Amino acid sequence: MQNFNINSTAISALSVDGDQVSIQYTSGEKEYTFQAQDPSTFVSDLESCIADEQSVGSFIAQCRKQEQLTDVTVWSVAQGVLFGAPPSLILSSV
Repeated sequence: MQNFNINSTAISALSVDGDQVSIQYTSGEKEYTFQAQDPSTFVSDLESCIADEQSVGSFIAQCRKQEQLTDVTVWSVAQGVLFGAPPSLILSSV
C-alpha cells in the first residue's frame, strides 16, 4: 500500500493498494474507495501532480470525470435487507 503525503484543502488522506484508491476528503471522516483503470499511470500522474504542486483535488476530480477512477460499491447484508434485495443476491455479494 502506498500512502501519499499531500498538501490539499480538499483531500486529507490518499492511499493506493493495487488498483484500489482510497480517499478521505477534508469535508468528513468517511473514506471513499475507487478503482483505478490503469493503476501505474494513475500513481505516476499523481506523483507528478504532487511534485509540481498542482491541485490534487482537481486531479482527482478530473480522473473521476474521465472514468480513470470509478466508484467501488461495497454491500453489506444489512444494506441488502434494508433495500429489499433478494436473499440469493445478499449471500452472493458477501
